[in-house]
Amino acid sequence: MHNIVIKSNKYKSPDLEVLAFNLSIERLVDIGYPDDIKKFKYDPIFPVRGLWFDYTYGNLLKVDGFGNILVGMHGFKFLKVSEIEEMYPNKYLQLSESRVFVLNTLFNLPETHLLSYLIDFFDNHPKYTQLEDKTGVRGGDVLMSYKSIFHDIRSVVDWVHIEGDMKETIMQNLEKYVVRDDRASSLLRLLRECGRQTFLLTNSDYRYTDASLAIQYTILIYTILDVDTMTGAHKLGIHTGPLKEGVVYSGVLSTAYTFASYITKICWFRLLRRIPQDC
Repeated sequence: MHNIVIKSNKYKSPDLEVLAFNLSIERLVDIGYPDDIKKFKYDPIFPVRGLWFDYTYGNLLKVDGFGNILVGMHGFKFLKVSEIEEMYPNKYLQLSESRVFVLNTLFNLPETHLLSYLIDFFDNHPKYTQLEDKTGVRGGDVLMSYKSIFHDIRSVVDWVHIEGDMKETIMQNLEKYVVRDDRASSLLRLLRECGRQTFLLTNSDYRYTDASLAIQYTILIYTILDVDTMTGAHKLGIHTGPLKEGVVYSGVLSTAYTFASYITKICWFRLLRRIPQDC
């Protein structure tokens, strides 16, 4: 039996980034940030993937594969070469989780823009002044390090994706946020015609997955704890038997995933070579 792992959604840009950005702004205000930040508007031209954010100095950095800094930005201000050399000897920064966060996914784009917005906002706010060591700002008795601002944004973005209304908004507006890709249906039909069995492996909850599949596919699924498809909640106990057709599971089966990953590579290769009888 061959198993195929299918990754589902492709989102529409910049609609999804605008949604995530605006919801993050709302959450920041809810946790105590000033209402003035509601004026921030997402510009899809500004953020790019792959930038490093330096917790210490609050800088966005474009770095080559060896850690050499090519370009630096603080808020919306590009750093001069002399400024980069002052903060980063030899224009070099070692990649370390204690110092750097790499903004390398599409979901990081709103976060990238928000970092620049907030750092620019506090650096230029009349009630705040930059610390002498350039690691944050102070306003009266309130001290805000750039690292604390980053962690606030990071926790807010996670909250928006996991606990906020983002998924509900997407489910109510699937045509606006999710790309319909008819090629997926064609692929799955071809697999079925070849007698292959399939299952969907995803890190999304059942309700969101079920809704998003409605816009993508009209066929499949063998889907790894049992899930109540009426409520989306886990059923009591842990599933220990073989996987059954038409049942939705939640959790991770490492051995099944490893095997499926291997088979996926083989099957994709054969599909690309247009050998349906052997896919």
